[in-house]
Amino acid sequence: MIGDLIQIKPEDLPSRRPKPKPFYRRRWVKIIAASIPLLLGAAYIGARIYLQPFIDKAATYDLKQLTVMPESSIVFDRAGREVGRLSQENRTLIPFDQFPMHLLEALIATEDSRFYEHGGVDYYGVARAAVWNTIRMESRQGASTITIQLARGTFRLWERTLDRKLLEACVAKRIENLYTKNQILEMYLNRIHFGSRFSGIEAAAQGYFSKSAKDLTLEESAVIVGLIKNPANYNPITGKKELTVRERNEVYDRMVAVKKMSAEKAAELKTHPLVINPAENLRVSYVQMEIENEVDGILTGLGYEGIGGKGFKIHTTLDAELQKATEESLKKRLAEVEASPDYPKDRQTPAQFKAKVAAIKEAGNPAARSPETAYLQGSALVIDNKTGAVLSMAGGRDFGDSQFNRVLNTPRPPGTAFVPFVYAAAFETSYFPGSRVEDKPMDLSRVMLGGLSGTLGEWGVENLNVAHEAGPISARQALMEGKNNSAARLGLELGTDKVKDFAKRAGLGDVPTDGPMLLGRTETTVRDLALAYTTFPNGGTRPTALSMVTRIEDAAGQVVYNRAADAGKTVKVTDPITAYMVHSCLEDALHMGTGAPAEESYGLKNFPAAVKTGTHLNFKDLWSAGYDSEVTCVVWAGLDRSETIYPYAFANRVTLPIWTDIMNASQASFPGKEFPVPADMQKVELCAMSGQLATPSCVERRPDPNDPETQKFFRSTYEEFIRPGFKIQGYCTFHSDHAEVAVPEDALRLPGIGVGVSVDVEEAVPVQLEAPTVIGDDPYGALAGGPDTLMDPSKPLRAKPVREEGMSLPTAPASNNRSTDLAVPLPERATVP
Repeated sequence: MIGDLIQIKPEDLPSRRPKPKPFYRRRWVKIIAASIPLLLGAAYIGARIYLQPFIDKAATYDLKQLTVMPESSIVFDRAGREVGRLSQENRTLIPFDQFPMHLLEALIATEDSRFYEHGGVDYYGVARAAVWNTIRMESRQGASTITIQLARGTFRLWERTLDRKLLEACVAKRIENLYTKNQILEMYLNRIHFGSRFSGIEAAAQGYFSKSAKDLTLEESAVIVGLIKNPANYNPITGKKELTVRERNEVYDRMVAVKKMSAEKAAELKTHPLVINPAENLRVSYVQMEIENEVDGILTGLGYEGIGGKGFKIHTTLDAELQKATEESLKKRLAEVEASPDYPKDRQTPAQFKAKVAAIKEAGNPAARSPETAYLQGSALVIDNKTGAVLSMAGGRDFGDSQFNRVLNTPRPPGTAFVPFVYAAAFETSYFPGSRVEDKPMDLSRVMLGGLSGTLGEWGVENLNVAHEAGPISARQALMEGKNNSAARLGLELGTDKVKDFAKRAGLGDVPTDGPMLLGRTETTVRDLALAYTTFPNGGTRPTALSMVTRIEDAAGQVVYNRAADAGKTVKVTDPITAYMVHSCLEDALHMGTGAPAEESYGLKNFPAAVKTGTHLNFKDLWSAGYDSEVTCVVWAGLDRSETIYPYAFANRVTLPIWTDIMNASQASFPGKEFPVPADMQKVELCAMSGQLATPSCVERRPDPNDPETQKFFRSTYEEFIRPGFKIQGYCTFHSDHAEVAVPEDALRLPGIGVGVSVDVEEAVPVQLEAPTVIGDDPYGALAGGPDTLMDPSKPLRAKPVREEGMSLPTAPASNNRSTDLAVPLPERATVP
């Protein structure tokens, strides 16, 4: 059949379904492809429209502000050592080339690993963070680049909103277009905060490790970079150390992830303990506060508006080591007082005060008042004698507890520390240290110190064993031993107007002319008392005021203030002889009187110095005021609310140890020298028993201290200073010619006097004998040379020495003006008819 002849293969038959077109030729694909540019364009236009306000806002920021950063005003001590910074932000700017490479690697690895790849906004990081946070349903990852962080910190973009993030990104893009990557890193590391008031990498390096940023090690760099996320919690000084270590180790892990450190190296570094070396300076202290006040006054006068953030370099008179010793001694010694069995156990301690403050903060009540510092307080000041320059100052035990400066702002009664000014007023007139004053109980009503009954001077000698001489003693002994009744009698006899006048000249203000003034009832400050006490080592002058700032330079190094060399003006208080007389008595007070525990118990070093302790009524205010040739130091202790510290709290137990510590520390930079004696001052020899001019008869017989079985003769005299032309009436009437005189035992406790120049007394007139005075035989060979010997001054009379049974006549030892037990031969003796 025909059909059989035609053979058609199945594949040759036409398909019922057309062959599909390639994917890219499909219509819907073409439509979508054609729409993409339109969609992108529309998206771009929409985004542009949406972002334009943020772009416009970003354009309003002045990017020059990125390089303008508040820089600390740095305070230097007299030796050029940094001791503190003045401004709210502690910052020192440094250039990029001072950043160590491992610091930059740690920073980029931790904060922005794609820093050198993006243009301010890391879109890959944004996508990664979005995916991660969506999966985890939390916002743990961010995409803030270093550039965005810089924009945020500079322009204070703190709101946690999408609009803020968009604005940050717009500002970051502008920053990347204007500055290089290295410039961005420099601005970033100089600007950001690292906790503890440290702004910028240099301040952080100095604050945490006491070194410059360029000297940071890898481990130190990791610690600082680890702080950036949360400077408060990860702070190695005030935060939890385990958190600091955790973040440091996280930095190591990030460096391993970006191949900047091997895993083995990171594992080894993680085993290292956290080691920091915080800087010890005066960042927050009483002395910093006063420097800031002084600088602010100076700069205001020069037309500057404050000091904050201007980067001044402020050079001062402070001594960093002495300041440290002052603060440490004040805290240590007062803590010892609080721990003593005599101190009230129910009184607040510093630890209890801090616990109260912490409880108030924990309660979160902003209206709650801070508690009062009811614990034992103290203050101390050291100044240069000649200029009044402050070398160290502690206005209290803890500036954090109380910012009230007790050196300048706490007038309190100086007690018997005022007494030297009473004696100074007397020595200006008809008195001298050898003048006799009464030492016996005195009716308290005459000076009315806190009451009208009782006797004056129970506690004047700084101990519980009060003994009165019940008779006249020298003014030197009275001042040296703190005889309050003697000082009061002297002041009343002299006239309180004269004492008031001297105190006013010394800078203690307009004190009243009543009796209590004589024993320091009128209040004064540590500052004023220190300035007044410089009168004695200065030979009668004192500085007019304290000073601390010597030079100020601006951030560019230009000097804007230089204290004139003669700026430390002085005023004349008294004459050099009066000043030296008081000084010699206070020197004896240190070595043999109320200040003796400084050497005996507290370890005062061997250098010329003087001190007067002062215990006010009812043991409320305790003082120690003293000096050497270079510096004057005054220490006060008491309670902010005037109360008894504890019964029988004497100054030489509480404040004298602090004074001793500080004066010892001062010797490193300000060694004390011998005090010069006024050239025209004269010396006389006085009988210690009568206070009159000594005669050859002023000799006492006592047991030899080295051999009690042997009797020796001792001169019962000492040397005393007088003014030229000063007349002392009469020779000693206590010792008669060879008569046996009963010598009281307490007469052996006689004050000495400082080493001085020996001069002749102009009033001493030689008496020429006109005839032989020996009647009868000449048993002692007084006339051995014949009658003419009496009339010939070149042939002085020499009697044979008297030798009693069991008595030797030793030769005189080397001179020692501080000793009163001077063994001497029986002196020559002439009898005047």
